[in-house]
Amino acid sequence: MIAHLKNVKANMQYSNGNGTEERIVAMDENIKLLEAEQAAIANASSQQELITAIRSVREVWTNAQKTSLTGAGQIVSQKIGEFLDKSENLSGKLDTEIQSLNMTGVDTSDLQTRLASYNLYIKAAQEKKKQLQTLFMKMKMLPGKIWKSQTIICASPSIMSTKQTRYLK
Repeated sequence: MIAHLKNVKANMQYSNGNGTEERIVAMDENIKLLEAEQAAIANASSQQELITAIRSVREVWTNAQKTSLTGAGQIVSQKIGEFLDKSENLSGKLDTEIQSLNMTGVDTSDLQTRLASYNLYIKAAQEKKKQLQTLFMKMKMLPGKIWKSQTIICASPSIMSTKQTRYLK
């Protein structure tokens, strides 16, 4: 558990999202608490002391998971936002190029259809991102619901990435 939390902390340090410092501090606190409980388990002289220490470990672990998953969700949301911004910029550039080609007499109907489809993917991904943000704001970060929300939003960018690659070729 401690090694996992240290790994999560290292990953958080490499991200530059909002609230990263607070999550790193919370993760440090959880690591220290688990280390203290590890010593308490090793030094337990009765079954009751052992049970108390184990319950405490479970509570610290649950809080650490919530911190970790919340941070991961926020980082994913931030990265998706950056990707959507880049996709919108690409769409604008493609639209400008299509218009200039159209003015020179080139048949751009296929390109316009493809760009419209691409824009629909962008809008779908933006809606999924809004759903994720709404879930983060409305609920108290329950691990099962966080994974579901990340699954919801991660579907659209993977589709978009495939589409974006096609349009760039």
